[in-house]
Amino acid sequence: MVTITPIDENNKDVFSIESLLGPTLLKDVKGSPVPTVKEALKSNKSGIVALYFSASWCPPCKRFTPLLIDFYNAAKEAKSGFEIVFISSDRGTEEFEEYYGKMPWLSIPQIQGSAGIKTNLAETLGISAIPALAIIDTKTGEFILGGESRDDVVAAEGDKEKAAATVAKWQSAQRYPLSEGSKMMDTGKGSRNPLFKFLSFMAKNPMIIFGLMYFYKWIQKKMIEMGYDDDNSPPEVKVPDVGDSEF
Repeated sequence: MVTITPIDENNKDVFSIESLLGPTLLKDVKGSPVPTVKEALKSNKSGIVALYFSASWCPPCKRFTPLLIDFYNAAKEAKSGFEIVFISSDRGTEEFEEYYGKMPWLSIPQIQGSAGIKTNLAETLGISAIPALAIIDTKTGEFILGGESRDDVVAAEGDKEKAAATVAKWQSAQRYPLSEGSKMMDTGKGSRNPLFKFLSFMAKNPMIIFGLMYFYKWIQKKMIEMGYDDDNSPPEVKVPDVGDSEF
């Protein structure tokens, strides 16, 4: 997990965006990685960056990416100085290049060490589903907005004035420690319901299931040892036939 220390004991800025995104970024799919601060983000005057978690194999991503492209181009036209960094979940280079080739913004390159950078970002921000958009302060590394930023992009409808107003809203929004970002990523209209969150959590933590199964077997064994065997068990209650119910 990424740990951010925006200022030192003398209240001086010690954060560098490189600690989040790595030393180099791609500016386009055909180019070579360039220094993150000195070149890739040199023209970013807004003080914020959007981290876009996406992949070519994800249908919702394919629907959202064109909307984000329209928003990005509108913000650029309005000279908002806003930048996006693509964080790919594609495993293969061919898939990555085909998908990123349609995007006009920066990307973490597919080079040695980039997998660790992307994993750290995803774990720090609690990314459990894509597409995901996180707005970060480039000067302090603080978290600004999560799932609701997707709603903002959709609402802007590719309009230059709306895009500029949205970027301005993000610039003036409250900042939070990056470690708290995971609590605010799954918000907005695209957020998942509690049941889906629970199932996703259990799928990522299978040892909990095994632990519960072991505990159940242990309780069952103790009950048998205490004399609560099958012969002493209460009569079964017949469950009524519910036909083709999906439950």
